[in-house]
Amino acid sequence: GLYYTIRLGFMPFRHPVFLFKETIIKAFKKKDDANKAPGELTSFQAAMTSVGAIVGSGNIAGVATAIVVGGPGAVFWMLIAALIGMSTKFAEVTLGVKYREVREDGSVGGGAMYYLAKGLKQKWLGILFSILVIPYAFVISAVVDTNTIALAMEDQFAIPTWITGVVLAVAAGIIIFGGIKRIGRASEIIAPFMGGAYILAGLMVVILNLPQVPGAIGQIIRGAFDPAAVTGGAIGSMFVAMRYGVARGIFSNEAGAGTAAMVHCGAQVNHPVEQGL
Repeated sequence: GLYYTIRLGFMPFRHPVFLFKETIIKAFKKKDDANKAPGELTSFQAAMTSVGAIVGSGNIAGVATAIVVGGPGAVFWMLIAALIGMSTKFAEVTLGVKYREVREDGSVGGGAMYYLAKGLKQKWLGILFSILVIPYAFVISAVVDTNTIALAMEDQFAIPTWITGVVLAVAAGIIIFGGIKRIGRASEIIAPFMGGAYILAGLMVVILNLPQVPGAIGQIIRGAFDPAAVTGGAIGSMFVAMRYGVARGIFSNEAGAGTAAMVHCGAQVNHPVEQGL
């Protein structure tokens, strides 16, 4: 992440207006400018499918876990992981589109396995990634997310965990078996509302606890470099806060995992950098 951030000339921080225009403004356009480009999803659908994967238990349960185990300072390192992760994600998404395979029927195949095989000329590494990403997807998406939702529903509304599991499995199955196009259509409707609700809920928590915010920020900054001073010695090493902050940060933003490239490679764009941005 640091390497790409420096090598790309701190690109994510140098073009805020352009990035805002290419993401938020483009989201409200009825038609995608590149609808004749190869791909099965509009640029926005691909982005929202990716957002749908990363806004969830990683951002909520993952953050809570990081704070409990790594102390308040873990939040600081999560933020650092997100900031440098932007460049990592730019690189993997751009490479995903650059080395994707557009088939005769118009369908698209792509992802980290393709740029490992074609870009690095390491086919065995691409095959290894393809095998390992299957249990990764099951654990991160199916097991962790479903478990988090089911436990929350049982705790708040006394709904048995197996009922939540069955409902989620059926709903996910209806969307997934409709192929990438149905996933994209569902994501462009659901993900913006989900992301918006997450941001609004977070802001409400901050506003309702406004007097405690300065103290919390102070604890986060002190805890990032001297956890023992904040936790009373329960967490004595800066590296513990850093380790859990960065680990949960990557869990919540997916940067560098290679999975984002698998979704974004289906976007209808004329140039790989468009989707990377």
